[in-house]
Amino acid sequence: MSASDNAKHLFRQDVYERTFSEIRTLKRNLPEDVVVSLAKEVVVRLSAHFDGESDVAAAITDEQVEELAHALISSDKNAAANLVTTKRMTGASIKTLYLSYLGAAARRLGEWWETDQVTFIQVLTGTGRIYAIMRGLKPLFADNDVTLPSKSALFIAVPGEEHVLGVQMAADLIRAEGWSVDLDISQSHDSLIELISHSDHRYIGLSAAGIHSVAHLAKLIVAIRLWAPHALILVSGNIVATAEDTVRLMGPDAMATEFDSARDALERLWAEDAAARSS
Repeated sequence: MSASDNAKHLFRQDVYERTFSEIRTLKRNLPEDVVVSLAKEVVVRLSAHFDGESDVAAAITDEQVEELAHALISSDKNAAANLVTTKRMTGASIKTLYLSYLGAAARRLGEWWETDQVTFIQVLTGTGRIYAIMRGLKPLFADNDVTLPSKSALFIAVPGEEHVLGVQMAADLIRAEGWSVDLDISQSHDSLIELISHSDHRYIGLSAAGIHSVAHLAKLIVAIRLWAPHALILVSGNIVATAEDTVRLMGPDAMATEFDSARDALERLWAEDAAARSS
């Protein structure tokens, strides 16, 4: 395998570019306070993974972190992604890339933000690129999971959602189809991320009843992508019918408006996993 082929396998440039474009468009369509919360979510969640005293952190120097942080806010849209890809091609583990390299750079951006060393626009650019890089690295997280996941899923009502009967019924119906389904309908955003971080579920169903839940849904998807990058996300409920274009910009792995399409989407995701592991 050539160096270029190896890079393509390790980092999906097309996914990176599409994700960055989608999140940039999404932020233009959301109120400023919601955009701020999404940027903070990237910084806080990824920084939380970083432990400066760990053996993993020792694999990356402060100068390298500084270089990556500057690349994230530079005029070159590919500079940061290229640095991450180079690190992987020279032997850095996924843990080093995630915890020490991207985590430390996210923390550095947060420090610059707090001390007004960077503008709000630069922070939006940097956090958007971090998020897009994580999506581009998805093949690495898939490779870490060498066994086929079971037919189990976690169904969640988006925080603040009062219409939960639909997701409760969907959980019961999916169980009747042979799936093991855990259901949570009452936790806060932070509690849900804590739950997900200790869960081994690969398939996560998020339910929201309408456009009023767009901000909560966007924040939850961003957090899941950063905290559980192996997860595949299904968004269902009336929000898909009323705000389909906006939801699509959040980059879920599948969307559904009613039970049959949600069931079919879960089965498709599971079948794709099975096919990938048999190839």
